[in-house]
Amino acid sequence: LFLNLSVFLLSVLVCVILFVLLGMFFAYLVPERQTSLLLSLFFSLILFFFSDIIFPLEIMPPAATFFAQFNPIVVGEGIFMQVLFYGHGILEQYFAFGVLVMYILFFGILVLAAYSWNAMRR
Repeated sequence: LFLNLSVFLLSVLVCVILFVLLGMFFAYLVPERQTSLLLSLFFSLILFFFSDIIFPLEIMPPAATFFAQFNPIVVGEGIFMQVLFYGHGILEQYFAFGVLVMYILFFGILVLAAYSWNAMRR
């Protein structure tokens, strides 16, 4: 862990930014606090259900496996495993980091759009 501490902390930071943006998107999208909490909870449960934490990707149907392998939880867990168990750096995992950065850009744009839409409603 201490040999790749910087890569591990960078992967934690990227995952935290992604899930904070996801929560901000739902908070700006729905004006009521309880509804936005329920919506973000159900979305996170869907992400959790289609990760390999409950059912391994190998036993899922092929269509579900294709979408589940790009799940942010699966990608983040793969980065953590590669860093902690195999000592891989950023260059060995450029595709996984790229997927998470694309998610961050996508949800960042959605947060800005939801914020501006929420500001126009008021």
